[in-house]
Amino acid sequence: MKTSSILIIGTGALATLFAARLSATGVDVTMLGTWQAGLDALRKEGARLAAADGVERAYPVRVTDDPAKCRGARFALVLVKAWQTERAARQLTSCLAEDGLALTLQNGLGNVEVLQEVLGAERVMPGLTFHSADLKGPGQVIHTNEGATYLGELDKSRTPRLARLSEWMGQAGMNPVLE
Repeated sequence: MKTSSILIIGTGALATLFAARLSATGVDVTMLGTWQAGLDALRKEGARLAAADGVERAYPVRVTDDPAKCRGARFALVLVKAWQTERAARQLTSCLAEDGLALTLQNGLGNVEVLQEVLGAERVMPGLTFHSADLKGPGQVIHTNEGATYLGELDKSRTPRLARLSEWMGQAGMNPVLE
């Protein structure tokens, strides 16, 4: 993956929202998922984001269900349901670069620990977002709430690398807060 790229694990509402917003700023987005209808729609039409006025725009994303096609990711956003975290962690073992970081923005407790157990604590960051989206259909969302996205760094030695991720999220309007 090139340096201005990000891997998003998931194809649901928040994954599609982040993919559309990041792609709109020129970040190369790859989405890895298992939901076939979502994969097909994203592959065919891109990540579609509907504005409050109903105007919809589509943004290009790479889409795959094969972790081998995501090798070398320096940044990954984990945006799957909590019950899918273990599978996502196993997939990331094939995708995440040696020095890569996985940021979890999932709901629920225990996701950080599951990811750390598989990937190692040095490769996992907790996060929290107050953005929300409704899935109108596969690959199609409406942004329902603006808010902050907290990048909760546990190891301050990684802060310089997080600056790039924070910058991309800022450009995408995801209101990053680096803690």
